Amino acid sequence: MAREVIKIDQSEITARIFGVGDAHARAVETAFSVDVRNRSQEHGDAIVITGADAAAVRLAATVMERLRDEAANREE
Repeated sequence: MAREVIKIDQSEITARIFGVGDAHARAVETAFSVDVRNRSQEHGDAIVITGADAAAVRLAATVMERLRDEAANREE
């Protein structure tokens, strides 16, 4: 099983990435046949993406990273 981890410094940004009712995360899960989970850590959050297809996991991580960048830019 392939796995990618994206670290997020602020939980507010994580909430924006996942979207209302986790809509963004669910769309990524459906589009790439992966699982997207949020794991709270001592200093921020970690988005964990797993799936059978390593290429799909990487593409899903790229989308989530883009959402992270957009969410962080909206805050500034």
